[in-house]
Amino acid sequence: MPAFEATIRQLAGTKVVCVCTIALPLPPETKAAFGGAFDRLRREGLLRHVTLRPRPVRRTGLLIAEALGARPEPLLVSRLWELTRGWPGTIITALEIYRDNGMMSLIDRHAYLTGHCAPALSTNHELVLAIRRRGAQVWGVAKAIAVLSPLGEAAPRLIAEALGSTEVEVLERLTLLKNTGTLHHRAVDSAWCFRIPLVAAALSSQLGPFERRRLAQLAVSALWNGEADCPDPFFLADQLVAAGRMVDPERSRQELLAHAERVAHADGHRAIAWLRAAAELATDRAERVGILLTHARTCMQRGRAELALESSDAVLRGYADELPGGQVVPIYFIHLAALHEAKDMETLREIADGGWWPWPGTPLEKTFARAFTLSVLGRWQETHELLENLRCADEADEIAGYIQFISPITNLWLGVVDEFDADIARLPGRVEAGEEPIGELGCHTGALLALGELHRAEELLASTRKVPVALGAATQATKAFYEGKIDEGLELARKHLATSSPNGCDAYQTVMFQLAASIQLLRGKLARSRDLLATARSRHPAMPHALAAPEAWYELLINDVEQAQSTLRAAVRQAEESGVVAFTDTLWANLADIEHTAGRLEGLPEYLHKVEKIAGQLGTETAEIRRLTLHALVHRDSGSADAALALARRRQQPLEQAVLMERLVRYGLADPALLGEVYSLLGDLGALLGRALTRPLMREHGIAVPGRQATVAENELLLAILTAEGLGNKQIARVLVTSEKSVEGRLSRLFTRTGYQSRVELATAVLSGQFEG
Repeated sequence: MPAFEATIRQLAGTKVVCVCTIALPLPPETKAAFGGAFDRLRREGLLRHVTLRPRPVRRTGLLIAEALGARPEPLLVSRLWELTRGWPGTIITALEIYRDNGMMSLIDRHAYLTGHCAPALSTNHELVLAIRRRGAQVWGVAKAIAVLSPLGEAAPRLIAEALGSTEVEVLERLTLLKNTGTLHHRAVDSAWCFRIPLVAAALSSQLGPFERRRLAQLAVSALWNGEADCPDPFFLADQLVAAGRMVDPERSRQELLAHAERVAHADGHRAIAWLRAAAELATDRAERVGILLTHARTCMQRGRAELALESSDAVLRGYADELPGGQVVPIYFIHLAALHEAKDMETLREIADGGWWPWPGTPLEKTFARAFTLSVLGRWQETHELLENLRCADEADEIAGYIQFISPITNLWLGVVDEFDADIARLPGRVEAGEEPIGELGCHTGALLALGELHRAEELLASTRKVPVALGAATQATKAFYEGKIDEGLELARKHLATSSPNGCDAYQTVMFQLAASIQLLRGKLARSRDLLATARSRHPAMPHALAAPEAWYELLINDVEQAQSTLRAAVRQAEESGVVAFTDTLWANLADIEHTAGRLEGLPEYLHKVEKIAGQLGTETAEIRRLTLHALVHRDSGSADAALALARRRQQPLEQAVLMERLVRYGLADPALLGEVYSLLGDLGALLGRALTRPLMREHGIAVPGRQATVAENELLLAILTAEGLGNKQIARVLVTSEKSVEGRLSRLFTRTGYQSRVELATAVLSGQFEG
């Protein structure tokens, strides 16, 4: 310290400025000397003291957004703040750990917490290296307190027992860790706590298998014997998992199951580990099967298909012959769905083609499993044919219920709706009679929403309200989109993608992707829309042709009309080859719209014929609106246009209404005054690009654009969003139907007004929500 003080005094009066940092707390042996020198230099004006404080939670979120290039969800922000206490360098380190260990996901430029697993770190990681260098004895105590600190004043005694030391020696090493800034000793309850909790997580990852089990054994025994208390509600269950059979297995199993049941809905990720451990401890074979199946279902709900496969495969290979008749088929459901979400397409194709099948079951059960596999792969026509063969088989009654579970939906996609409609009509009566057809209600409601039949879905749920149905996240997102709750729908979709399996995309998820991508296009977020569509394609969607509508829309926005037509026609061919009718009405309607815009009217009657046939098959209001619109266009029939508009108004789906009214005005089939309503609806949807492209049409028809100042601000925000999406000036000019020179001028004025120096700065401001136009 004298050398430091002397150096500062030598620099006095010069232009040299010395900047140094001091990490607290200071070691006891240097604290007094430092304090004296510090006070003397400050009194003489030779030192200015600046306290560097951690970031509050709000500013932590901004730092995370800048580091990731993605807006973090509140749960991720709060979790990282709890681990780092807001220290910027530690936040960056935590982000690296989370990213490397798959503990967060980036979806649509948003970041989400996706797991609670212990991070895997090397022994030379910066978080633990300084502690490790203090020697083996301190290192051992540090690792032990990382596990046992929640036990408060009991922790030193337990550490001593684990390490074969005395409690006095342990306390000496804990005090050393306190003096060097790793630990804090809380006087109120004599607990030893980590100043930065992330360090505790890092130290825990350094424990060997036996070390971890031994510490867990001591912790569990202390809690069971009343020798320690712990306020953390999850601590005991986590230690039971780690301890395994080193503690009473029967009591451990019972407590693990009880803990898993309590958190199943709120914190299923924790329940996964607890259930698997309970299954390993079960001695009764029937009970073990039940726990394994609960574990598999929980894993599927939480996007852990690879873990679900382990449990379902264990049941099928080791216990299937012992199951009562008919109970093996639901296990097939879980296992085959898990194979799909685990992206094991090769195995699924072998099963679907009648090849590989290693599990027990009757010939009928195996054939049905093959039909289910075909449906998972989106091979709907083959699914239908195999199910029809099963209906005609001897002893088909054994699996009739399972056939009835997937047959109506399969036929619905193929345009055969009688069975589905009959099911819908029967469900309220079945519920009134005391049945609880939860699976069918969920599937049928999801199918209605996928087809855009919001009112029918709501009526079904209302008429069966005695049986509570938890709609899947993808279906909830779709419902929110149709209701005009766009931000809620996008958040549901993103959260679903972040926390579900990264593979698999059934019909309901495909529609969610389609709607989310379309909305992002309307909002000017073109790159995000394309990312969503690429993600959907990579998941082997069950209805791939449904994704063509937003893909073609993007191509139209960048003025690639030929490619847009090609995309739509390829999708139509794909659907026709597989026999699928659902979602093809949109493709034909969009092709007709492109032809009309290009002035090629001669092919429109053919498109009308296609849509009339589809509307007759599906019988949905969505398809009927398409039919009425095309009929009005081909025959210049204002009555059909009015009928389409009336039906859309009754359905009260804002996005559908806006698209329909804009088209009817362009087709010369509706009062241009409707454009004012279109403009308002698009504003409610946050559709900045949609509004920007509507304004020229409004001016063309003499419709006043409301709010000049608001329009200027909106244009600025849209320009910033397009820039943040990574579009160059030429691409922006194409999207906004203007010149590249105009875009350059507008960007220059935007940078001048806002003070941003680069596109990167502007993009960061847009992403973090700091730029609002």
